[in-house]
Formats: sequence, structure tokens, C-alpha cells
Amino acid sequence: MTNLFADHFAIQRELGRGSFGVVHLALDTRLGNRPVALKVLHPALNADPQTLALFENEAGLLAGLDHDHIVTVYDAGVWQNQRYIVMRYVDGPTLAEVVRDEGAQEPERVAAWLRQAADALAYAHGQKMIHRDLKAANLLWDRGRDRLYLSDFGLAKAVELSGGSSSGGSKDAMTGTAAYRAPEVRNTGHTVASDLYSLGVIGYELLAGRRPFTDTDPLDLLLAHATDPVPPLPEGTPMWLGEVVMRLLEKDAGARYATGADVVAALSERRAPAKATSAARAPTPSVASTKPVWEQIGVKLVRIPAGDFLYGDAKERVYLDEFWIAETPVTNRQYKAFVDATGHRAPDHWQNGAVPEGKEEHPVVRVSWYDAQDFCQWAGCQLPDERQWEKAARGTDGREYPWGDEEPTPQHCNFGENVGNTTPVRRYPAYANGLYDMAGNVWEWCQDLYDDAHDWRVVRGGSFGNSRRLVRGACRVNWSPNYRLRNLGFRVVCPPGP
Repeated sequence: MTNLFADHFAIQRELGRGSFGVVHLALDTRLGNRPVALKVLHPALNADPQTLALFENEAGLLAGLDHDHIVTVYDAGVWQNQRYIVMRYVDGPTLAEVVRDEGAQEPERVAAWLRQAADALAYAHGQKMIHRDLKAANLLWDRGRDRLYLSDFGLAKAVELSGGSSSGGSKDAMTGTAAYRAPEVRNTGHTVASDLYSLGVIGYELLAGRRPFTDTDPLDLLLAHATDPVPPLPEGTPMWLGEVVMRLLEKDAGARYATGADVVAALSERRAPAKATSAARAPTPSVASTKPVWEQIGVKLVRIPAGDFLYGDAKERVYLDEFWIAETPVTNRQYKAFVDATGHRAPDHWQNGAVPEGKEEHPVVRVSWYDAQDFCQWAGCQLPDERQWEKAARGTDGREYPWGDEEPTPQHCNFGENVGNTTPVRRYPAYANGLYDMAGNVWEWCQDLYDDAHDWRVVRGGSFGNSRRLVRGACRVNWSPNYRLRNLGFRVVCPPGP
């Protein structure tokens, strides 16, 4: 088409067509021919109040979401009585198309996709939104960037999540796609747990090349989800990945993961044994610096004396030399000094390189392991190895949490979506060794490889979105060193003080 839609969108080709409308690839001529996805409502539906409400709901909800794995809405409006939404163009197929064309996928790829989708869900749920129609056709894969995007929030609903339910009536139970719908939706309406069940169906579909239940009649499908056992996953599915998918597919909503963040952590927590022996000794940090930048930017250190401590769930006795570790995770203010001094890339959510207003003393997040290494090289410090991190968090007596063995509460630390986002460092009490935020708030990068099979790095401490199990001092998970996540930061160890 040569005519411009809404005076500045040059339509190139049709990307997809559905009951609500058509999605086109278009070029935004006002912004240097930026490619966009232009979703246009069928003109015949302009007179349908329910359809208009769903269409406008999608634009409104997506416009309020800012996440690496959720399709961005750029604009929405009406032109010549045609309602439209302008979104990020994702150059790649949906996961439904991937399964249709390629069949079952490699487990490592499935795990990476599920991590990204779960992280997007965790964010949406934190914004008090339930998707209600999560399926493989609503997950777009940008092949070039190897990034997944969650889309199609037309049925999503902004809700109060204290009870987790979007409404709970029979009307709500009819929304969504039967092949992915959780068994309890009929009675409770859509919840965080039902979104996670749908994610489990997607995980099964990617691993097996088909969904767990394939009845053609919608009522038979709903009955199968409610009563039939989930068929076994294909032979060769790694046990750790199969456990995650099967837990997501539990009939009992209470037996599933509590949050999307818990799913991300579970997919990261390989069942590899911790690498420690009673004879192991960690090297003392020895970064030479005549003018310690870390001191200039306000990093305060705590001395951890040489000696034994009880390491890991097995509580092995391990010796470490003396080291000095930061009281808190690196803050936005401290990271900003690094960005300003070096020209290093700022976190993606900083608008024009500025720290989000009021968050100067929050932990910096959305930094990769490599970003953290660059900061350390500049500041004259280094990331802790995981034995150093754990000794600092637990002390020498093998306690479960920095404060002892008592289960965490919202007074102890920022966890379990009690707050739903980061909090300033030192908001919660200091515990073992006088350190802050060693449980919850943000995951923290460690120096170590998780195992010898991959280049993924250890992260420790849990975050604001994780369950009590994941904020234990001994809990270790792994993430790709390239990940930049909204709940992931770091702290440093520095040369001994005077």
C-alpha cells in the first residue's frame, strides 16, 4: 500500500489476522521509518461495545508496562473511524509457529524461553495485572536478538492481587483459551496461579511438540485439565526442567509456584552439587589501588575474619581467609558515578542516563555480570566468590537466614512480593556481620561459574519477588552472565582496610 495510515504509517505487509482485526508491519515515517506492528480493529466491530472495551483495554494496559520481555505500545488512536494500536515490531515467529514448524525444542532453549516468559509475568503481576490468555501464540520470539516478548493483553485485567483473583465469576471463567486454561478458573476466576499453569502448558508443548491435552471439544479439554493426569514428558527431558514444568501443571493451584520470580529462580537452580571441600581456601582479594575509588563513592566495608564456617545445605566446614565485603549492594548513586566517569552503558530503565527519581539509594539493577565486572575494575574491587558471600550472609554457625533460623517475615527483609519492588538499602535491619540486604531485595552476582558445563554464573540472596526458600543463605541459583534483570544487582569485596 502506498497511502499512509494515520498520515505517517506506511503499511508494508500483513503480519496476522484474527477475529478482532489485522496486524500489519508498517514503517513510522515520522521516526526514520522505524518498523512497527500496527494493529487495526475490524471496522465492523466499531459498534460492538464489548469488543471496543477489550481493544482499548489492551492499549491501556500495555502502555503502562515497561519490561524487557513485554511488547511495548508506542501509540494508540482513531483514524477515519478505525481504531489502532502501534506496538514494537518483533521480527520473528510466535512459539506456536515454532512448534508447528520445528516440533519439540531443545531443553536448554525451552528453559531460556520459560525464564523470560516467567520474568515478564512476574513483572505484570507486580503491576497488579493478570494476563488471562497466556498461550504459545502470544509469545513472540525475536530470532536476531534471541529474546522473547509477551503480547496480546486484550483479555488482561488490572486487579487487586491480595487475593490473587481477577473476578471469580462464571463470566471470567469463559475468558482465555481452553487448551491452556487452569482447572480452577471455573470456580475462582483467573489468578496469578492460573497464569502460571498456562506457562506450564507452554513448557510442556515446547518440550513434547504438543500440548498435554489435545481434545478438540472445549468442554472435554477443560475436563481433561481438571481430572486427567499429565502425560509423561519425553525421554531425555532433564529432571530439573521436568520438575519445574510438572509443578506448574499441578491441579492444585496452591501446589504451584507462588510467583513468576520463583519460576525464574527454579529454572536457574540446577541440581549440581556445591563445589566446596573442608580444605578449600578462598583467595584474599588483592586488587591494587593507590586511590581507592570504592571509598570515594561511599562503599562501606565490613571485615569478615579468617576462620571456618558451615557452608551449603550440607553444612560442610570450610576455611576462608580474611576478606572485606560491602555493607550493602551497590546503589544506583554509586553506579551512576561509574557511568559518568567511564561512559559505560547505563541500565536500560534509566531515562536519558538518569537514576529513577527517589531511587538513588536503591540497589542498582538490570546490570549483567559483565557490567558488574567493569564496575569492579573501575572501582578497584571485585565480586565476592560464593563462599565469601555465604559466610558473610550466614556467619559461622550455619544459620538458615542472616538473622537466624526463624522463617522470614515482612519485618525481616524484602521478599515474597510484600513490597513488589526494590527498597532502599538499609531499610531493613543489619544481621549477620552487620550487613544489609543479604536476604531479599535483589539477587547478587557472584564471581563463580555455577558448574563446568556452562558459562552461567552464581547468584545469591533471593529478591523482592522470591519465596522464603530462595532467600536462605545457602540457596544458590545460576543465570546467564548476559542477563540484565529488574531484581538482579551485586555487591563487592575490596582490599583490606587500614
